Amino acid sequence: MSYGIQEFPFVNDPEVIGKWEYWDIVDQATAFSVSAVQSSFSGREFREIVFLPGGEPY
Repeated sequence: MSYGIQEFPFVNDPEVIGKWEYWDIVDQATAFSVSAVQSSFSGREFREIVFLPGGEPY
């Protein structure tokens, strides 16, 4: 099953607006550590994601 962006309605969340940088991917929030990356995912595929007000394209 493919989930395209058109299949989900946009919800504007002011707390998400801004630039977010990739740090790590973990199964549970309690497994996250600022001092040690645990994922084998290199992060080269993406380094950051930007959310603009109203869902505007970047």
